[in-house]
Amino acid sequence: MQFEEISGTVLNYSHLLSYDFYSEKLNGGVAICYIQELFGRTNLNNTGAGFIYSRKVLNRTQGQLTASANIYYLIGTKQWFVHITDGLLKTPENLANPPGKKFHRHNTIVPGTSLLWSSDFIQAGITAIFAVRRNTLLYDSTTELLPPGLIFYLSKINTGIKNGLISRPFEANPEVTVLFAENTFLTRAGIRVDYHDHNCSVFTQNDFKRHVYGISGILGWNLNNIRFSFSLGCSYSTQIKRVLLQGEAGIGLFIKGDDYNENKPWTRPKN
Repeated sequence: MQFEEISGTVLNYSHLLSYDFYSEKLNGGVAICYIQELFGRTNLNNTGAGFIYSRKVLNRTQGQLTASANIYYLIGTKQWFVHITDGLLKTPENLANPPGKKFHRHNTIVPGTSLLWSSDFIQAGITAIFAVRRNTLLYDSTTELLPPGLIFYLSKINTGIKNGLISRPFEANPEVTVLFAENTFLTRAGIRVDYHDHNCSVFTQNDFKRHVYGISGILGWNLNNIRFSFSLGCSYSTQIKRVLLQGEAGIGLFIKGDDYNENKPWTRPKN
Protein backbone atom coordinates (compact mmCIF):
# COMPACT_ATOMS: atom_id res chain seq x y z
CA MET A 1 0.00 0.00 0.00
CA GLN A 2 1.35 3.43 -0.95
CA PHE A 3 0.37 7.01 -0.21
CA GLU A 4 1.76 10.18 -1.73
CA GLU A 5 1.08 13.80 -0.82
CA ILE A 6 0.90 15.91 -4.00
CA SER A 7 0.19 19.26 -2.35
CA GLY A 8 -1.08 20.59 0.93
CA THR A 9 -4.64 19.47 0.14
CA VAL A 10 -4.26 16.47 -2.23
CA LEU A 11 -3.32 12.92 -1.23
CA ASN A 12 -3.07 9.89 -3.51
CA TYR A 13 -2.92 6.27 -2.39
CA SER A 14 -2.77 2.84 -3.98
CA HIS A 15 -2.66 -0.75 -2.79
CA LEU A 16 -1.68 -3.91 -4.62
CA LEU A 17 -2.40 -7.54 -3.75
CA SER A 18 -0.53 -10.16 -5.76
CA TYR A 19 0.09 -13.91 -5.77
CA ASP A 20 2.95 -15.34 -7.80
CA PHE A 21 4.14 -18.89 -8.39
CA TYR A 22 6.03 -21.09 -10.85
CA SER A 23 3.91 -23.08 -13.30
CA GLU A 24 5.29 -26.38 -14.57
CA LYS A 25 2.72 -26.46 -17.38
CA LEU A 26 3.58 -22.96 -18.61
CA ASN A 27 7.29 -23.43 -17.86
CA GLY A 28 7.49 -19.97 -16.30
CA GLY A 29 6.43 -17.66 -13.52
CA VAL A 30 2.83 -16.47 -13.17
CA ALA A 31 1.46 -13.61 -11.08
CA ILE A 32 -2.15 -12.54 -10.50
CA CYS A 33 -2.70 -9.02 -9.14
CA TYR A 34 -5.48 -6.88 -7.71
CA ILE A 35 -4.97 -3.11 -7.69
CA GLN A 36 -6.97 -0.22 -6.26
CA GLU A 37 -6.01 3.46 -6.51
CA LEU A 38 -7.41 6.82 -5.41
CA PHE A 39 -6.50 10.15 -7.01
CA GLY A 40 -7.40 12.82 -4.47
CA ARG A 41 -7.54 15.79 -6.83
CA THR A 42 -10.39 14.32 -8.89
CA ASN A 43 -11.99 11.88 -6.37
CA LEU A 44 -11.30 9.11 -8.88
CA ASN A 45 -10.87 5.39 -8.10
CA ASN A 46 -9.14 2.87 -10.36
CA THR A 47 -9.98 -0.75 -9.51
CA GLY A 48 -8.83 -3.75 -11.51
CA ALA A 49 -6.80 -6.90 -11.94
CA GLY A 50 -3.67 -7.92 -13.77
CA PHE A 51 -1.89 -10.99 -15.10
CA ILE A 52 1.89 -11.37 -15.51
CA TYR A 53 3.81 -14.20 -17.19
CA SER A 54 7.60 -14.55 -17.33
CA ARG A 55 10.07 -17.18 -18.43
CA LYS A 56 13.77 -17.60 -19.19
CA VAL A 57 14.51 -17.16 -22.87
CA LEU A 58 18.31 -17.41 -22.65
CA ASN A 59 20.42 -19.32 -20.15
CA ARG A 60 24.21 -19.00 -20.29
CA THR A 61 27.03 -19.41 -17.81
CA GLN A 62 27.49 -15.63 -17.89
CA GLY A 63 23.85 -14.96 -16.97
CA GLN A 64 20.18 -15.38 -17.78
CA LEU A 65 17.72 -13.38 -19.86
CA THR A 66 14.11 -13.38 -18.65
CA ALA A 67 11.21 -12.02 -20.69
CA SER A 68 7.79 -11.16 -19.28
CA ALA A 69 4.45 -9.88 -20.51
CA ASN A 70 1.68 -8.34 -18.44
CA ILE A 71 -1.77 -6.88 -18.88
CA TYR A 72 -3.98 -4.91 -16.47
CA TYR A 73 -7.66 -4.09 -16.76
CA LEU A 74 -8.82 -1.08 -14.72
CA ILE A 75 -12.30 0.35 -14.14
CA GLY A 76 -12.35 4.06 -13.33
CA THR A 77 -15.16 5.27 -11.08
CA LYS A 78 -16.02 8.21 -8.89
CA GLN A 79 -14.88 7.65 -5.31
CA TRP A 80 -17.76 5.72 -3.73
CA PHE A 81 -18.09 7.82 -0.54
CA VAL A 82 -18.22 11.07 -2.54
CA HIS A 83 -20.73 9.50 -4.95
CA ILE A 84 -22.98 8.33 -2.08
CA THR A 85 -22.78 11.75 -0.41
CA ASP A 86 -23.83 13.51 -3.62
CA GLY A 87 -26.70 11.05 -3.98
CA LEU A 88 -27.96 11.50 -0.41
CA LEU A 89 -27.81 15.28 -0.73
CA LYS A 90 -29.42 15.09 -4.18
CA THR A 91 -26.71 17.38 -5.51
CA PRO A 92 -27.55 18.80 -8.95
CA GLU A 93 -25.29 17.96 -11.90
CA ASN A 94 -23.60 21.36 -12.06
CA LEU A 95 -22.78 21.32 -8.30
CA ALA A 96 -21.64 17.69 -7.98
CA ASN A 97 -18.20 17.03 -6.55
CA PRO A 98 -15.41 16.10 -9.01
CA PRO A 99 -15.24 14.25 -11.29
CA GLY A 100 -18.98 14.78 -11.91
CA LYS A 101 -22.35 13.15 -11.37
CA LYS A 102 -21.72 9.92 -13.29
CA PHE A 103 -20.24 7.03 -11.27
CA HIS A 104 -18.56 4.95 -14.02
CA ARG A 105 -15.93 7.04 -15.82
CA HIS A 106 -13.78 4.80 -18.02
CA ASN A 107 -12.29 1.38 -18.76
CA THR A 108 -8.53 1.06 -19.26
CA ILE A 109 -6.30 -1.75 -20.55
CA VAL A 110 -2.59 -1.47 -19.76
CA PRO A 111 -0.34 -3.99 -21.56
CA GLY A 112 3.40 -4.13 -21.04
CA THR A 113 6.51 -6.20 -21.66
CA SER A 114 9.91 -6.50 -19.96
CA LEU A 115 13.38 -7.94 -20.41
CA LEU A 116 15.73 -8.62 -17.47
CA TRP A 117 19.36 -9.74 -17.68
CA SER A 118 20.67 -11.34 -14.46
CA SER A 119 24.18 -12.47 -13.65
CA ASP A 120 26.21 -13.04 -10.50
CA PHE A 121 27.26 -9.40 -10.45
CA ILE A 122 24.62 -7.26 -12.15
CA GLN A 123 20.94 -6.99 -13.06
CA ALA A 124 19.71 -4.80 -15.92
CA GLY A 125 16.19 -4.50 -17.28
CA ILE A 126 13.85 -2.51 -19.47
CA THR A 127 10.05 -2.30 -19.37
CA ALA A 128 7.67 -0.81 -21.93
CA ILE A 129 4.08 0.16 -21.01
CA PHE A 130 1.17 1.47 -23.04
CA ALA A 131 -2.39 2.25 -21.95
CA VAL A 132 -5.60 2.09 -24.00
CA ARG A 133 -8.69 3.77 -22.51
CA ARG A 134 -12.35 3.98 -23.44
CA ASN A 135 -14.22 6.78 -21.67
CA THR A 136 -17.87 6.18 -20.85
CA LEU A 137 -18.43 9.93 -21.27
CA LEU A 138 -18.17 11.86 -24.52
CA TYR A 139 -15.54 14.08 -22.93
CA ASP A 140 -13.93 13.74 -19.53
CA SER A 141 -11.02 16.05 -18.69
CA THR A 142 -10.70 14.77 -15.12
CA THR A 143 -9.16 11.41 -16.11
CA GLU A 144 -5.56 11.50 -17.27
CA LEU A 145 -4.41 8.61 -19.44
CA LEU A 146 -1.08 7.02 -18.57
CA PRO A 147 1.27 7.92 -21.46
CA PRO A 148 3.46 5.28 -23.18
CA GLY A 149 6.67 4.94 -21.24
CA LEU A 150 9.98 3.15 -20.78
CA ILE A 151 11.43 2.07 -17.44
CA PHE A 152 15.15 1.29 -17.14
CA TYR A 153 16.57 -0.64 -14.19
CA LEU A 154 20.19 -1.30 -13.18
CA SER A 155 21.52 -2.96 -10.03
CA LYS A 156 25.00 -4.02 -8.95
CA ILE A 157 24.89 -7.26 -6.96
CA ASN A 158 27.26 -7.79 -4.02
CA THR A 159 26.51 -11.19 -2.50
CA GLY A 160 29.30 -11.49 0.05
CA ILE A 161 30.80 -14.40 -1.91
CA LYS A 162 34.56 -14.35 -2.46
CA ASN A 163 36.33 -17.13 -4.36
CA GLY A 164 33.21 -19.26 -4.05
CA LEU A 165 33.04 -18.88 -0.25
CA ILE A 166 30.43 -16.95 1.74
CA SER A 167 32.20 -14.21 3.67
CA ARG A 168 29.20 -12.07 4.61
CA PRO A 169 25.60 -13.20 5.28
CA PHE A 170 23.97 -10.40 3.30
CA GLU A 171 23.56 -8.77 -0.10
CA ALA A 172 24.21 -5.07 -0.72
CA ASN A 173 22.81 -3.90 -4.03
CA PRO A 174 23.01 -0.33 -5.32
CA GLU A 175 20.25 0.24 -7.89
CA VAL A 176 18.96 2.89 -10.27
CA THR A 177 15.49 3.10 -11.88
CA VAL A 178 14.54 5.65 -14.55
CA LEU A 179 11.07 6.24 -16.05
CA PHE A 180 10.69 8.10 -19.34
CA ALA A 181 7.26 9.00 -20.71
CA GLU A 182 5.43 11.94 -22.19
CA ASN A 183 5.60 14.79 -19.64
CA THR A 184 7.22 12.36 -17.17
CA PHE A 185 10.83 11.96 -16.06
CA LEU A 186 11.33 10.09 -12.79
CA THR A 187 14.51 8.70 -11.24
CA ARG A 188 15.10 6.55 -8.18
CA ALA A 189 18.59 5.68 -6.96
CA GLY A 190 19.85 4.12 -3.74
CA ILE A 191 21.18 1.02 -2.05
CA ARG A 192 19.32 -2.03 -0.75
CA VAL A 193 20.83 -4.31 1.92
CA ASP A 194 19.27 -7.75 2.51
CA TYR A 195 20.15 -9.83 5.56
CA HIS A 196 18.66 -13.25 6.19
CA ASP A 197 16.08 -11.90 8.66
CA HIS A 198 15.68 -8.21 7.73
CA ASN A 199 16.44 -5.66 5.04
CA CYS A 200 16.86 -1.92 4.71
CA SER A 201 17.13 0.61 1.89
CA VAL A 202 17.88 4.28 1.40
CA PHE A 203 17.16 6.00 -1.91
CA THR A 204 16.51 9.33 -3.55
CA GLN A 205 13.38 9.85 -5.65
CA ASN A 206 13.09 12.76 -8.07
CA ASP A 207 10.25 13.97 -10.30
CA PHE A 208 11.90 16.43 -12.67
CA LYS A 209 8.70 17.43 -14.50
CA ARG A 210 6.85 18.38 -11.32
CA HIS A 211 10.05 19.65 -9.69
CA VAL A 212 9.72 17.37 -6.65
CA TYR A 213 12.91 15.98 -5.06
CA GLY A 214 13.04 13.67 -2.07
CA ILE A 215 14.61 10.90 -0.03
CA SER A 216 13.04 7.77 1.49
CA GLY A 217 14.01 4.77 3.57
CA ILE A 218 12.68 1.21 3.81
CA LEU A 219 12.92 -1.20 6.73
CA GLY A 220 11.67 -4.78 6.61
CA TRP A 221 11.61 -7.93 8.74
CA ASN A 222 11.23 -11.63 7.97
CA LEU A 223 9.23 -13.53 10.60
CA ASN A 224 9.21 -17.19 9.62
CA ASN A 225 7.28 -17.22 6.31
CA ILE A 226 5.93 -13.66 6.58
CA ARG A 227 7.73 -10.55 5.36
CA PHE A 228 6.87 -7.02 6.53
CA SER A 229 8.21 -3.79 5.04
CA PHE A 230 7.64 -0.13 5.83
CA SER A 231 8.79 2.95 3.96
CA LEU A 232 8.65 6.60 4.92
CA GLY A 233 10.08 9.59 3.13
CA CYS A 234 9.69 13.22 2.31
CA SER A 235 10.24 15.41 -0.71
CA TYR A 236 10.38 19.09 -1.45
CA SER A 237 8.45 20.79 -4.24
CA THR A 238 10.13 23.87 -5.65
CA GLN A 239 6.84 24.88 -7.30
CA ILE A 240 4.67 25.08 -4.19
CA LYS A 241 7.66 25.49 -1.84
CA ARG A 242 6.70 22.96 0.79
CA VAL A 243 7.69 19.53 2.13
CA LEU A 244 5.53 16.59 1.01
CA LEU A 245 5.22 13.13 2.57
CA GLN A 246 5.14 9.68 1.01
CA GLY A 247 5.05 6.19 2.48
CA GLU A 248 4.54 2.53 1.77
CA ALA A 249 3.66 -0.62 3.72
CA GLY A 250 3.85 -4.20 2.52
CA ILE A 251 3.28 -7.74 3.76
CA GLY A 252 4.16 -10.94 1.95
CA LEU A 253 3.91 -14.70 2.45
CA PHE A 254 7.01 -16.64 1.41
CA ILE A 255 6.55 -20.32 0.52
CA LYS A 256 9.89 -22.05 1.01
CA GLY A 257 11.17 -24.49 -1.60
CA ASP A 258 12.70 -27.90 -0.95
CA ASP A 259 16.22 -26.49 -1.39
CA TYR A 260 15.75 -23.65 1.14
CA ASN A 261 18.44 -23.62 3.85
CA GLU A 262 16.96 -22.40 7.14
CA ASN A 263 20.36 -21.86 8.78
CA LYS A 264 21.96 -20.20 5.73
CA PRO A 265 19.05 -18.70 3.75
CA TRP A 266 21.38 -16.55 1.64
CA THR A 267 23.11 -19.58 0.07
CA ARG A 268 22.22 -20.64 -3.45
CA PRO A 269 20.49 -23.96 -4.13
CA LYS A 270 22.63 -26.84 -5.34
CA ASN A 271 22.26 -27.85 -8.97
